[in-house]
Amino acid sequence: MDFLRTIDQFATQISNTEHKITDIREARKKIIQQLDSAREAVSRAGDEAQGAKDHLSSVVAERKLLEQASTGLKQRNNGMRQEISKELATAETLKEESKKRKDEFLVECSALEKTTIETVAQLDAERIARADGCDQ
Repeated sequence: MDFLRTIDQFATQISNTEHKITDIREARKKIIQQLDSAREAVSRAGDEAQGAKDHLSSVVAERKLLEQASTGLKQRNNGMRQEISKELATAETLKEESKKRKDEFLVECSALEKTTIETVAQLDAERIARADGCDQ
């Protein structure tokens, strides 16, 4: 009887061990599933990080292009300012020359007017003198 009881105890232990092995296998499957899920999450996070890195690289490149364009526009603006300053200086010089020529022209006109008046007066005097000489 002891022998049967011992065999029964071994059978119970074997059955319990088989249940434990089954439980361990199921726990192992769950752990593997969790590891697979974690790997997928890490892969997605890596893809997202790469996407963010690529986006950041394009933003940096775009910023460099904008800085270059800004520098070019600043240089162009400065060049245009210098040209405008030169043109304004030339315009001011031309304005001064024009005023000077106008003043000279007015002086010449005044002198010509005076000469014309004198000439007309002289001619009138000569005409009157002739007319007086003809009357006598």
